[in-house]
Amino acid sequence: MVAGYVDSCTYLGLFGIFVAQLTGSFVVAGAEFVRSEPGALVKLLAIPFFFLSGTAVTILNGVLKEHPRAALVSSLAMECVLLAGLLVSCLLNMPFRNLDSPGVVAAVLFGMSAMGAQGAIVRRLLQDTNSTNVMTANTTKLAVKAGELVLAWFASSGVERPDPSEARRKVAGVLPVWLGFFAGTTLGAVATVTMGLPSIALAILPVAGLAVWYARA
Repeated sequence: MVAGYVDSCTYLGLFGIFVAQLTGSFVVAGAEFVRSEPGALVKLLAIPFFFLSGTAVTILNGVLKEHPRAALVSSLAMECVLLAGLLVSCLLNMPFRNLDSPGVVAAVLFGMSAMGAQGAIVRRLLQDTNSTNVMTANTTKLAVKAGELVLAWFASSGVERPDPSEARRKVAGVLPVWLGFFAGTTLGAVATVTMGLPSIALAILPVAGLAVWYARA
């Protein structure tokens, strides 16, 4: 939900930028070889910043590998700090003129870094969890497993069929993440239209709450 929420906020408030995934940034990087467009700098910088924040979480996890709970708390705290950087960049620099203004660049890079950290947290520390900020892979997985369920239900006797219990387990794992991301985008859109970019503050609360909960558990 946090990734979807932040994505909606930046899309509506920062000239159509999605911070939870990098596909668009890679397309822009390739397109820059044949034409230049506004906002190219921030979209190109998004790739290394997303990458570096994920690398930082991985290194932190390695340093604290004997203390996985501390690694998770520290990584969530890092995401909180980066989301706070996104919020402060917006508050200090609004109103934004265009994608090339320094305030937009700072805000987008903080947002990209926060989502890079979140992606690495899930990959390294919550390894049985599906990606929480890249819905292309999740939607593909959901479609494949739904198709396997249909095959299992309707396959003729004697024909090899997918294991329905395994397909149901996979669907049960992906569907909540998929629905949560979509719910987050809806909430983010409503919040941004209602309160503007300061609504990003609401995205920090669940991440900080998780960090405190794990720290106290």
